[in-house]
Amino acid sequence: MIEKIIFNNISLTISIWLILYIADYYLTIIGNKIYHCGAKKYFTFTGSYELTPRFQRDIDNQKIISWNFAKSVLLSVLLILIIWFLYRQQKIPQIILVFTAGGLIVRQIAVIIRHLRNINLFYYAKRNRGLSGNIVYQRWFSYRISAVELVLFAGLFMFIYLLTGSISFLGGAAFILITSAKHYKFSKTTGE
Repeated sequence: MIEKIIFNNISLTISIWLILYIADYYLTIIGNKIYHCGAKKYFTFTGSYELTPRFQRDIDNQKIISWNFAKSVLLSVLLILIIWFLYRQQKIPQIILVFTAGGLIVRQIAVIIRHLRNINLFYYAKRNRGLSGNIVYQRWFSYRISAVELVLFAGLFMFIYLLTGSISFLGGAAFILITSAKHYKFSKTTGE
């Protein structure tokens, strides 16, 4: 199903990607805002709320419009279009298009789930419901926890791939593992 959408309807594929990628950015802003408006009573993050270094300043400043993010959106859409064009010109096999575009979409689904979990947790923290005490997350620990959680998502999507044979889920697992490896590396370089 996902595969047919990807190689038959590039407009829908890009639309789904844009919705998820833009939702990622704005859910990060929402999570950061709720964190600073009361949830930080229970949780303290050393460093930025945002884990991706190139977006940290924009998220910290609650920038609704970020040229940095706009560039990332444009580059990602361009990547999908180039791969789709190469596929249509029969320069690359369909599997590369499905692996890449599907993988990007599936990875964003994992990211969105993490944002929604954080927003829900911070919603209760902001209202002083069900929590007590304070947890301090050192920067390296935030990255390490993220890396482990991403490996779990990759495992889930790999399992779905094994059940369905959907290359999109294989791509998602691969892209999530790449992000997990980056976060693990960041955890090592930010101190332990």
